[in-house]
Amino acid sequence: MDAVTVGRLPLGLAGLWLGIVAQVAAQGTAGIAGQLVDRGTRSPLPGAVVSLLGAKTALRSDSVGRFTKANLPAGTYVVQVHALGYRADSWVVELAERQTLSIVLELDPTPITVTGAVVEGRRAAAGFEERRSKGRGMFITEQDIKRIQATKLGDVLRMTAGVREVCRGITCTVRMTRSPNNCAPNFFLDGFPANNSTTLEMPSVGVVAIEVYRTASETPVEFLRGNTACGAIIIWTRSGL
Repeated sequence: MDAVTVGRLPLGLAGLWLGIVAQVAAQGTAGIAGQLVDRGTRSPLPGAVVSLLGAKTALRSDSVGRFTKANLPAGTYVVQVHALGYRADSWVVELAERQTLSIVLELDPTPITVTGAVVEGRRAAAGFEERRSKGRGMFITEQDIKRIQATKLGDVLRMTAGVREVCRGITCTVRMTRSPNNCAPNFFLDGFPANNSTTLEMPSVGVVAIEVYRTASETPVEFLRGNTACGAIIIWTRSGL
């Protein structure tokens, strides 16, 4: 069965689910099989780092740009790719139970920097800076993440006032100590709901900012969901900010 070619989808423009190609994977599990290519030349891209945010998974593409991963829980994931000489990019994918998603991901070579050319990135960053200027919540920058030498999301949140880590066995979650009953916050990734695809094991590589709102009253209206009073944690990656 032919792979589905997927164009570059920065998370700031996400909301488009990629098509699922139904193939029988391991019993009761989901999988992904992809290939990385240069958008213009269609040449395969070997040696790229492929991360599935929300899963304890980091892969490298092989000599023909391919990567595979089986035995994944069904659900929503963010595929993030870093290839030498190419712009880092991300795609939102939905993995279905007992199916393997087969995709071709196209990357663009790193553009030459020209003053005033990066307009979209500045627009995307404006909302973050505007909320930061109001002084509600806590704002963690890429410099903060590097300073504490964090390697995963849990390392960052563990150092954040008002956030408590709760572990049962090897599985850890967070609770907001200032909200009712120390309840769990809603997670957002590049502005999109990501409760089902965010874990404390998420790599901090590519994360450029985190907003932490510890109560409903702190949380901006665009990040309020349902009747929760537990606040929100918004994670921004290089692709979305």
